[in-house]
Amino acid sequence: MKYFLVDAPAVRASFPQSVSSLWHFVNTGRKLCDASAMDLIRSLATKTSWSAIADALNEITRAAWSREVEKPYGHLCQSMQIDPLTEQSAFPSDLQVTDKCIKNFFMEDYARRAQDVDEEFAKEVGDEVLRLDWTHGAAARCGGKHLLNIMDGRGYILSSRLTPTSKPFAARDSIEDLLRRGAHPKVAYVDDECCGAWRSVLQAVWPGIHVRLDCMHAIRRLAQTTTSTQHPWHGKFCSQLSMAILEPDETLLRRLNLAWARDHTHQRLPESIERKCVARCIREPLETVTRVEQVLKDMQMAPESPGPLLTDATHSAWRNLKAHVLRGCLQDPPGMNMHLATRIVTVGGECFHCLTSLRGTSPVEGLHAHQKQWLGAFAHHGSDVGEALLKDGACSWNRAKRARALAVTRPPGMASARDSESDQDLAA
Repeated sequence: MKYFLVDAPAVRASFPQSVSSLWHFVNTGRKLCDASAMDLIRSLATKTSWSAIADALNEITRAAWSREVEKPYGHLCQSMQIDPLTEQSAFPSDLQVTDKCIKNFFMEDYARRAQDVDEEFAKEVGDEVLRLDWTHGAAARCGGKHLLNIMDGRGYILSSRLTPTSKPFAARDSIEDLLRRGAHPKVAYVDDECCGAWRSVLQAVWPGIHVRLDCMHAIRRLAQTTTSTQHPWHGKFCSQLSMAILEPDETLLRRLNLAWARDHTHQRLPESIERKCVARCIREPLETVTRVEQVLKDMQMAPESPGPLLTDATHSAWRNLKAHVLRGCLQDPPGMNMHLATRIVTVGGECFHCLTSLRGTSPVEGLHAHQKQWLGAFAHHGSDVGEALLKDGACSWNRAKRARALAVTRPPGMASARDSESDQDLAA
């Protein structure tokens, strides 16, 4: 790090705070960078490539040079009736930045903010739900093998770390960090080893925690063993498995159907609205086993004109999964409401809550795509750059989610246009 005379810490410290705070430049090691330019780099780093940011900054600088130097210089020469020296007013190459410069600027800026970022993460304690899942795609783009993501029930990112393996013991550091923050979850959702290593790792930290298998991963274990995902019955098979495991609140569903019929006499209640407004719970283990086996039997005995759907691997996967179902690995933890009411919508003159499910790891699966975007569609980084981008992206994710939550809970009469449009969509 090289310091300029006016940027030397001793010189800055010698001025009163009111004077020192007027310094709006960032020392990037070899160059002084305007703070607003650094803000632009930081805000775009998780949205586009280094080269795209460099092109944008060069275009901004080029436009400013034309506006503030070339044109005033030309007008001045005309007023003084002298010939302009074109070569002196041309856009200097020294003012142009490269993608390498942008990456270095970002990392220098992140080094100064790292402690603040860690402190911001330390405030994320979470709620009663933990969702844990690994991804390989994002990890490979930042010089790692596995990336562990931990979210709470509301979808806030609690931790995102590169790990050498995707085994539960590799998550111990992240889990102990959550414990130090004060996290006390009651249930954790995983996609594998629900009654194996995950249970011992998590219960060593939180003795009373329930460890559950994500039901979508359970369905996927069967769906991925069929003859083809393009089979005409594959979609129906997945839908029937979901209905065999998840039971809707019949009282609420009946009330919603009656309300919908008042405004839409000849139209059936759309599944999208039913999923938004009707709570679903996991059926009892024995009932789940009975219903799933009935689905498998129906699919096995169906006419084979398009060819068989189930394979020997499907029945083998069910035998393995059945043991987890009977142990209660899919069950909702006792005494917990696994739905979060977000906002109220009106259907047929009645009010219904839009519900968000707190169970499962599906939100973490959706996070993986965002992380690839933060790292760049085709970019590959070193582990230090990758972790910096992932942490910045996670902080932005949590801030945006918190802002949306505040917008939903605003006082009556302050609803946004987007909220009103959503209510009209449900009622139309």
